Amino acid sequence: MANMGTNGTRRGTDRRPSAEEVSNPQMARENVIRRIFREQHKFLAALFPKDGATFVARSLSSAIRALKMRDKNGALALEKIAPEMIAEKCIACHHMGLEPVTEAYLIPYGNDLQIITAPKGLIKLMYNAGWIVEARAVREGDLFEHEMGDNAFIKHRKASNRRSDDGAVTFGYAFARHRDGGPTVREVFARDDIEAHRKQSKQANGPMWSDNYEGATRKTMIHAIAEFLPLPAAVMSALSQNEAGGVEISEEIMALLREAKAKPETPPATNSAPEVEQAPPVDADRGQEGAT
Repeated sequence: MANMGTNGTRRGTDRRPSAEEVSNPQMARENVIRRIFREQHKFLAALFPKDGATFVARSLSSAIRALKMRDKNGALALEKIAPEMIAEKCIACHHMGLEPVTEAYLIPYGNDLQIITAPKGLIKLMYNAGWIVEARAVREGDLFEHEMGDNAFIKHRKASNRRSDDGAVTFGYAFARHRDGGPTVREVFARDDIEAHRKQSKQANGPMWSDNYEGATRKTMIHAIAEFLPLPAAVMSALSQNEAGGVEISEEIMALLREAKAKPETPPATNSAPEVEQAPPVDADRGQEGAT
């Protein structure tokens, strides 16, 4: 996507990296992200139907945080990802109403970056569509009873004094009801059902299943219950682990980022030229809390 130098700066432009950027490539990458949001602030704000300036500021904060994110070994998680792509994906996450990292995972695949909606994000999207959803995993020692059909019910009580990771997962279940009323929709998977779903996954042996089997089970149950619900196309896209929101706005964002990369840095204002109005500064390290 990006025509980048080894230190994260652009090739083919009039701008040369500063001495500080040469000695600190991470700073150079952060400056690329800040420049994109500064130069394209007005156009990016137009992507959001309400309070665009706030959402752009939050997207910038998310992009800077994602740039600094570290993996379990302490290395920069997105070091191989072009800063333009990090900016694009964070904008796409906020456009679909999700916070990157907590509600939508940014997963690097080589030099590419994929958005995978987290269970928390899926539940949020479904809630925004009018559905209250709960998904759980049952472990050995828990009391669990269920029945499907006309008199369907689910009864789950965790074993006394057990930690959340004690015992193997034996069942997964989910139920959903619409905020305006109507019947409750239920689904239950036995361990064999969960394993059959895992084996069909592209990441069957990936970190989600190996490090957080209960979380992967919950996500599986959210997908399962969604098959019975009338959900908007954007939510179904997220549930199929596509880059939801990006399908609709990706070309707009890509065009803006290409424009930002193609032109040189805006020169400082002088007495002979009026100062260019810029977006207000944002404290990216502090960010902004709350749901998008």
